[in-house]
Amino acid sequence: MHIIQLLILIFRHYHFQLLTFELFLLDILYRETTLANADEAGDIIAVYNPNNSVGFKWTVSQVRTSGGAQISFNMTDNGQIQFSTTALSGASHSGKITFEARALEQT
Repeated sequence: MHIIQLLILIFRHYHFQLLTFELFLLDILYRETTLANADEAGDIIAVYNPNNSVGFKWTVSQVRTSGGAQISFNMTDNGQIQFSTTALSGASHSGKITFEARALEQT
């Protein structure tokens, strides 16, 4: 189980009457190929609202503070973070995503 999903499960268990809540992620990204590289630092803020329609329970916004790794994030209704990237030229793609997560309660 991913740390984000664990935070959400704990939060739902102890705050079952909560209408909305926010999850704050600090991210640092690095991507590299034989011909190119890209890095990025920033914040990802995910807001959960159980009143939204299925498939849209989470609203995700990404604030880049430096760089641009050509990556975007979304979140499933179950709290799984997914990402998509644009292709970097070259071969032997590797990358690393580092993050810190904090749940921020809202009513």
